[in-house]
Amino acid sequence: MNTENCVCGSVIVAERVDFNYEKTTHSIENIYNTLTVNVVPSVAFVDVWAKVAFSMEQSVEAWIEIINSNNELIFTSNPMELENYRETNMHPGADFSLSIRFLVTKEGNYTVKLVVNNNEVYAYPLFVKCRMNE
Repeated sequence: MNTENCVCGSVIVAERVDFNYEKTTHSIENIYNTLTVNVVPSVAFVDVWAKVAFSMEQSVEAWIEIINSNNELIFTSNPMELENYRETNMHPGADFSLSIRFLVTKEGNYTVKLVVNNNEVYAYPLFVKCRMNE
């Protein structure tokens, strides 16, 4: 992967993402393609893991956005300044995770976006459905 002058990334939305500070690793449990809420409206709880690749000398500002099925921005995380702390023989970049709560006002296709330096670098599709409508 050539990350010279390039910023790219990926996102996974799951029930739970844990970070082991001793091993400096993430564990991801129950990855979501579909999220079921009991009623609408409802507050949904998800964990998000993101991987951002960038050049060794770079630092970047990254955040997560959620867009609902009406194409409305319903959540924006606080921006995080990411720097490369990996060993010199590794691909430069950074991983992060966060827990998110967002309002679900209707069923449909939601999008979880990874934004880096004001550019969308990844969009994760998440279908949200209501248990009462099953």
